[in-house]
Amino acid sequence: MTVPPTLRRAALAAALSLAALPALVHAAPSPMLDASHPVDWWFAFKFNAASFPGCGGSAQVDSCQFGGSPQDYTSGNGFSQQFVYASSSQPSLSQGGGCVGDTTTDPVGATFSQIYNGTLNYVVWNDQFYGDPAIPSCSGTSCGAPWGHSKGVLAWDNQGNGVVMQVSTPSWPASGSAQYPRGSDGNTLGCVQDNDVKVSQHFFALKLSHADTLAVLQALANASVATDPGNPQIVKNGGPADIQNAVSQLGQRSDSSTPQVSKLSSGVTLIAKPSALQVPPWQLVSAELGGAPLRAATWWEGSKSIAIPSTSRAGLLGQQLADAGPGGHRHFRQLGRTLVLAERRHGLQLQSRQNRREHRRRRRLRHLRRHEPGGRAVRQLRQRPERPRRPVLRPAQRRAGELHRQANRRQHRRRRALISNRAAGAGDRQAGSGIQNLREQVTTLQPGLSGGKLWRH
Repeated sequence: MTVPPTLRRAALAAALSLAALPALVHAAPSPMLDASHPVDWWFAFKFNAASFPGCGGSAQVDSCQFGGSPQDYTSGNGFSQQFVYASSSQPSLSQGGGCVGDTTTDPVGATFSQIYNGTLNYVVWNDQFYGDPAIPSCSGTSCGAPWGHSKGVLAWDNQGNGVVMQVSTPSWPASGSAQYPRGSDGNTLGCVQDNDVKVSQHFFALKLSHADTLAVLQALANASVATDPGNPQIVKNGGPADIQNAVSQLGQRSDSSTPQVSKLSSGVTLIAKPSALQVPPWQLVSAELGGAPLRAATWWEGSKSIAIPSTSRAGLLGQQLADAGPGGHRHFRQLGRTLVLAERRHGLQLQSRQNRREHRRRRRLRHLRRHEPGGRAVRQLRQRPERPRRPVLRPAQRRAGELHRQANRRQHRRRRALISNRAAGAGDRQAGSGIQNLREQVTTLQPGLSGGKLWRH
């Protein structure tokens, strides 16, 4: 039987369409700049309410597409959802429009919509869910130490290809699927009861391969992130068997003290710090990046109780950490203590002179108590009034003060010389006046001189 050419062409076209259909249906999840623009990675920074209040342009928080309702704080200047972003297609920062996270036209909203309204497997973790959902292994509405202070969502398909979005916002995200929405709170930025859009926040999304997804899950377990594999609101476990096994290990406290450092297929370095590793996180990152100088902005800096230095001075210590080698960082615990001690020494150097003077006074008091208990010197030391606090001067300030004192000393010497010259001039004038008076007296007495004798009255 001969098949007509028209029918053969139609059959060929149908076969090609069916061959292309699986590629479209099983397109790997990716970070999205908008609903139709996938990229390999993007970064977004949300400004704070004091600098950039409200949303971009005249936009308003009204859609709440992932659940919730617009909150009262979005009606004034107490929030900010203005943002800038960069991506693999445009690495330089650009200003975004509208309200970040509220629509599918911005990177945060478009990427999360792919997860929330799709069929992907997912893990949502957040140490500040505020009770919805409740984490059984945490006490209270949030998870403090030793749980990891980390937030984000990881999603993957049945082949293990995935996308991860790390965030810094408390109480968002708190649900990974529209089938399991939050029961007592919203799940959209600007629609959450906690005003998590008042201060600055950051977001980072990255495309993952199967191996990358497995590495991220292992890193989450090492960091003791707060999640619950038994709650479908925040965990949907599926896909390859190794990934499912890694998901089942989440929600437990890790006893590890070794950081996990992985090089992902995209070239991004993944660093996971366990809570048992007592080192400043910024110095750990600097060390693992070859001593790269970093500047940390943390909540500690608000009270100024703990100095937050640049890590550029920690290059040698960072090199020691890097030199521990790829064999599991055998000496990392001791090197971690070294870093902590170095940080403490740096903090002591920044303490005021008053604190150091008080330390010396107490040390002397202990010495006197040991050798002369209850003696007069001890009583005097106890009763000694506290000296006024003198601020610690930076090298530039000390140099400026020394130059000022030198100028004062020069001015003082000039004034003394001027006063001395004036005094000398006054003395000369006084001496000249006395000689003139004596000359006048002698001139007056000359007519009374006779025979060399003074005339007597």
